[in-house]
Amino acid sequence: MAEVNIKKGYVDVSDGQIHYRKQSDGAGPFLILFHMTASSSESYESLMTALAGDVPTLAIDTPGYGESYKPSAEPSMEYIGKVVLEALDALGVDQFHTFGHHTGASIALELACAAPGRTLSAILNGVAASDPGEGEEMERTYAYPNPLDPLGDHVLRAWNRVANGLELAPHIQLPPELVHRELIATLKAGENWAWGYRAVFRDNIPEKLKRVTRPIFFVIAKHDGVMPWHIREVERNPQFASYIAPDHGVFYSELASQDLAPRLREFMQSAEAQVLS
Repeated sequence: MAEVNIKKGYVDVSDGQIHYRKQSDGAGPFLILFHMTASSSESYESLMTALAGDVPTLAIDTPGYGESYKPSAEPSMEYIGKVVLEALDALGVDQFHTFGHHTGASIALELACAAPGRTLSAILNGVAASDPGEGEEMERTYAYPNPLDPLGDHVLRAWNRVANGLELAPHIQLPPELVHRELIATLKAGENWAWGYRAVFRDNIPEKLKRVTRPIFFVIAKHDGVMPWHIREVERNPQFASYIAPDHGVFYSELASQDLAPRLREFMQSAEAQVLS
């Protein structure tokens, strides 16, 4: 297989600079990729490689993560969506598909609601959809601060989250380089590493799913910890496509990209036929 050319770059938006990864080898609209908290666009390099030649892809570092600017705004999906659309405008991307993982799934859905004329579809990989009254408890549980500590306790807290709190199935052993990368990404995000989580838990995802007008594809792996929320939304929204990957966990889109890629191609082709007809 020929080497895939993934380029990195920055684009100016109103509050700073957004960092992105891009591979343009493919036909049709871009697939815009949004990572989970507190990762970065680096987590999508394997999926971008698997889709190269068929689908052009653009992976964005959410504000506060990776190499993008640190936001001073209060976290909200509306703010993130606005910034992302600014970045896509500046990059000359008009119509597009979206794929989001955990926090990224909420961003993908936000774009489908905020810019339906440009968003052709939204693929939601592990959507963490809280019902009214659940969000505050989820924020207290998952969006804790990690203040810098002179003895390094913040490093240990980050390590414990990444090494012990992400992949829950005991039979799944993550590659050491992946764990190391996610640790560095969490530390780079700083004390306010959970900014993206707070935006998710303050969002009304069930309501957005009721009013979205674009095709939706619910995707998750069997051992992903947000499975209960995924199942609830699939049952509430039987009109949307869904798929559960067996024997995989949180990092399904990265570690099993060859399994996921053809499913994405098929869904996007179907969505384009529906939306653009």
